[in-house]
Amino acid sequence: MLGILKPDHLGDLVLSAPAINSLINKRADVRLFVDGSAFALAQTLFPGSDIRKVTLAHLKKDTAGDRPNLADSLAEVSACDEVVCLRTDAVLNRDRMKGLFRRSVFTTGDNMRHESLIQRDQLGPFFGRYDCQDFWPGRAPAWPTDPQRIVFCLGSGFPSNRWPLLRWVELGRLLQKRGYEVSLLRTPNEKAEITVLARNLGIAENAIITSTSIPNLLEQLSEHDVVIASDGGAGHICSLALPILTIAASVPFRRFAPFGRMNRIVTHELPCSPCINYHTEALNGCFTFECSYGISATDVAAALNRPTCGPGWREHLPNGAKLFFGISHAG
Repeated sequence: MLGILKPDHLGDLVLSAPAINSLINKRADVRLFVDGSAFALAQTLFPGSDIRKVTLAHLKKDTAGDRPNLADSLAEVSACDEVVCLRTDAVLNRDRMKGLFRRSVFTTGDNMRHESLIQRDQLGPFFGRYDCQDFWPGRAPAWPTDPQRIVFCLGSGFPSNRWPLLRWVELGRLLQKRGYEVSLLRTPNEKAEITVLARNLGIAENAIITSTSIPNLLEQLSEHDVVIASDGGAGHICSLALPILTIAASVPFRRFAPFGRMNRIVTHELPCSPCINYHTEALNGCFTFECSYGISATDVAAALNRPTCGPGWREHLPNGAKLFFGISHAG
């Protein structure tokens, strides 16, 4: 039995989909272990697969009190003959797992290459080379030459990744003035912000996309042209259906950009980025967040209609931000 351990967040699971699908394609005896919060997403991405839930306390942002023993949490994973771990951190790593797994492969990398490419290159010597695009479970539409129906996705994994609500209002009004149709995606942690944004943009309730099912959400998104999103799991899920323009603040965007040759990133790429989002011992002491506030609505709007360039190409936008193309395919 080959166990695949991917116990972290929604966006991380989406980015690992090509690696997981390639292993499922090569082996008949695969069992996938994901966090309970990602179970429904895993069922959508890998239908018919043997998927189990696993909880690792150090990956829970809201965990308090005593943490369960790591060996107990990974007991079912340890029973597998081989384990591919698609995450490496201070707790989950080769040294600490040396006596726990019989045979294991850990993928690890820096912030200068995309996660899908890191996994492809590090799994290749053990399981055979593959093309990430061949195993991508989403659609791969071209960037529209004249996008008109735009979806805003505010959901962000961490506070420092958020683009300010005021900027979303500015962008919405600018796009509406230019004749674009703007819709909103209601994500669980941004309900209040979506209500305020809808009121300021005059968007009716029926123009707010809400769904309790991932397949239904993807079907609704497919009726639009482009998603503009903060960095977060919701944006990665949107990338399964549509081209996506990501507003990247402090995130290491070269590693964690949404997968897709046609996708775009707007960022200031400040020297201090990426900064600390969540850490057990260190504190993010930034009080200015210019990496987020400094990105203007004008630059994001300009990025929508720039001609498509090859993966990794960079352009400067009018107010100082940078536009990157196809990060996941730049290498």
